[in-house]
Amino acid sequence: EDRWVHLLLNPASPCVWTRGLGRLFLPVRHGEGKFYTDRPGLIEAMERSGQIVARYTDESYRESVMDYPCNPSGSLGAIAAVCDAGGTICGMMPHPEACLSAYNHPSWTRERAAKGTLSSPGAGAAIFARGVEYARQS
Repeated sequence: EDRWVHLLLNPASPCVWTRGLGRLFLPVRHGEGKFYTDRPGLIEAMERSGQIVARYTDESYRESVMDYPCNPSGSLGAIAAVCDAGGTICGMMPHPEACLSAYNHPSWTRERAAKGTLSSPGAGAAIFARGVEYARQS
């Protein structure tokens, strides 16, 4: 499966990669990968510590969505990204590296026609820029 999904980001997460971002629209390229655990209480503990970085949502970005196609793999809790307790390690199922340029976005031709140009980088570039910013400050 190769298409785009909406992600609602957790503003309370310690994740340095998504700090300051509220939502993302990124591609997925999979059919099997999903967040899963059989350990009771793990998701709740990760929620309390802010380690759940992103959840699948719909275009309204109001709440997480468990149903396909918004949650493409049936990930538990609609979880799309998690991080370690310190926020420096992030595991994400969607592919931010596939949207580094605005030209990677599926509506780039319509946006260019409306604005006359595409001046901003892709949503994935914002994630990597935050990682670079964190490394420079450390």
